[in-house]
Amino acid sequence: SCGSYCDKYVEFEMLVVVLDLILHRKNAYRHLIFNRFQDIQIGFFIHKVYWKLLAMLLLADVCSELYLDCYQSRAPIKSTRVLFQETTESWDTVRILFISIGGFIIQTGALFLAHYFNNKINRRDENLVKLNDLVMTIILSSFGKLFFMVMLIWMPPEQTFVLYCATNLFVVSSITISISGIFVY
Repeated sequence: SCGSYCDKYVEFEMLVVVLDLILHRKNAYRHLIFNRFQDIQIGFFIHKVYWKLLAMLLLADVCSELYLDCYQSRAPIKSTRVLFQETTESWDTVRILFISIGGFIIQTGALFLAHYFNNKINRRDENLVKLNDLVMTIILSSFGKLFFMVMLIWMPPEQTFVLYCATNLFVVSSITISISGIFVY
């Protein structure tokens, strides 16, 4: 009613918003989920930007798992081009892709059920988060998986497992912050 913005990120460039995502600011997650890509939401709607990000995240997940499988099964690798020089079984790639998709679905379902039962136990029906908002939040907060793909270029192969664990911890902390940002109690 006062005519001013209540979301300060409306006036910011996208680069500033991305930097605040890296710094784990709840308001940046809220802005991207609820305000940045606002279209008419009828039923289960997820903006096309999130579908593209999900495809990139699944590709990064499959490539990192294949790289770790190749690294753990051999002597030290001299370059990151081992995935392209040797043929891997196509079934391994498809299997890892299905495991990544299944993990995403299980993670989303578990978080939604935990939120649903928490509201039922505490008798709060009015602030149930929509499933599409939860899916967009998990996709957005998993952007840290892309860091592993970028850092494979600069990191020596001996440190890849440590880097993999560090990026997964970053993703878990990012999901925790973003979920706490959209679940308003």
